[in-house]
Amino acid sequence: MVQETEIDAQMRRILKSSAFANSARSRQFLEFCVERVKRGESSQLKETTIAVEVFLRAPDYDPKSDPIVRVHARRVREKLDLYYRTIGTHDPIKIDLPKGGYVPHILRTLPKRKTEFSDWAGPERNERPAPGALTADRTAIAVPGNLDSSAKRHNWLLIGPIVLGVALISFALPGCGAVRLRSRRRLLEH
Repeated sequence: MVQETEIDAQMRRILKSSAFANSARSRQFLEFCVERVKRGESSQLKETTIAVEVFLRAPDYDPKSDPIVRVHARRVREKLDLYYRTIGTHDPIKIDLPKGGYVPHILRTLPKRKTEFSDWAGPERNERPAPGALTADRTAIAVPGNLDSSAKRHNWLLIGPIVLGVALISFALPGCGAVRLRSRRRLLEH
């Protein structure tokens, strides 16, 4: 289960990101929805409630004539997608706003570490880690411009032992490698 302090820390990172920094309405929308979920009031996350409380529409708000909530929900989804495809890739908590509703899903994406969540030192806004740099939990960061060389190194780390194992097995099995040569010599000697 994700703790409230973890959700708050994740929200701070998301809202500080370049995807949300210049969009007050998207920030308000996401904060409102996440706060309602944290308070156990997700059943109140309806289009009319959001329109009245976040976008200050009149209580007789008509969603058919004013699509502001749906428009901002789409924008928030796009911004969250951008955030998690870029600097939020290795974040331990993922906040998602699934299509068709306004209730955010809050998931743990990485196992909980022994250190306190607030001590997590992920890449800050506008920072791009160096290729091959290590995160706080010692996992390598793949930088978009350098994916090919990183993937090649990773493939060789996997393929190398496999090739070596196949070579060793081929010489150890009867009828292969050195065993076959000894058998031929015996046949020729007799």
